[in-house]
Amino acid sequence: MLVLQYPLFKFLIKHLRPGAVTALGLAGVTVAFTAFGAGRTVPWVAVGCLTVVLGEILFVPSFDIWVARKVPADRLAKAMGAMHFFRSAGNMIGSLLAGILFDLALSWDVPSANWYIAALIAAGCAAICLFSGDETAAAVETAEEEREGAAA
Repeated sequence: MLVLQYPLFKFLIKHLRPGAVTALGLAGVTVAFTAFGAGRTVPWVAVGCLTVVLGEILFVPSFDIWVARKVPADRLAKAMGAMHFFRSAGNMIGSLLAGILFDLALSWDVPSANWYIAALIAAGCAAICLFSGDETAAAVETAEEEREGAAA
């Protein structure tokens, strides 16, 4: 799957906006979590593993591009640093929340509920990425310059 990252990402980013590629990656994560919840046999786990890897290799670089296009150049370094900090914090907190969801799913006597809840969250994030506009940093800077010019 990793060998496919560069050519697949290059193809998709040429044809789709970064938010749509990010949404596609999150859709892969949604499918994976749903597959993990649906069954524990080899085919379900294989589908889940392949789609989660595919989703991640699309999500990470497209999200970086999406953020870079939304933030003006003078604030980009700070925004990227914050984004990576929060991504790392999310990985740590996510592990804790996954354990809590697993315990809740068992106490509810619905063993796959944790995977379905995670899939719903991923689907919601995909929808946000898909339906939000991809505003470029240049457009943001131009709008700011126009406001400053109008104020002067």
